[in-house]
Amino acid sequence: MAVDALTPISQLIASVEALGLPHGTENSLLAKLGVAQRKADAGNSRAACGPLGAFVSTVKAQSGQKIDAADAAQLIADATAVGESLGCGPA
Repeated sequence: MAVDALTPISQLIASVEALGLPHGTENSLLAKLGVAQRKADAGNSRAACGPLGAFVSTVKAQSGQKIDAADAAQLIADATAVGESLGCGPA
């Protein structure tokens, strides 16, 4: 299952990088996704759920502020799909 999750996490990383967010916001989001990807790479898909949930929480908090609301909604939807593929519970 972890192998399937790697590409979507990479796609989330690329999506965050493409948004041109303020440096601190982008770094915070990328750090969370980086941890999730490392956990998934190590074959521990369930351990990736925590950082992925933290990513979603941060995006929700910044929606309409430092992240455009439409972009935030897309990131949350994508992260939720990745979480489901990892076997995470509801976000």
